[in-house]
Amino acid sequence: MGFSAGEILGKNCRFLQGPESDTDAVGMLTNAVRTGTDVITRIVNYKRDGSLVHNLVFMRPVQDSNKCCRFFVSFNCEVTAAARPSKVVVATNLSRGGCLAAPA
Repeated sequence: MGFSAGEILGKNCRFLQGPESDTDAVGMLTNAVRTGTDVITRIVNYKRDGSLVHNLVFMRPVQDSNKCCRFFVSFNCEVTAAARPSKVVVATNLSRGGCLAAPA
């Protein structure tokens, strides 16, 4: 995406969002942070040069020994816009390592 590891590690990925980022996807990520839950969603982000990129985002809370959420781990995978269905239903249970995505 044009950023060095030093520019992005430990930062909130909000800086990748822009005018075409889906507000529903942003809301899902915000809700997951608020509630300390897992989330998988697709979102439009922006590269350093300003071009659009479609990302599949996997985000999971990391808890301490007292079950308090201390931080989140997130993986952003670039996906090809032309190959994706227009809408995807995702069912997941990350604690069991399972994920199922299917066209809606």
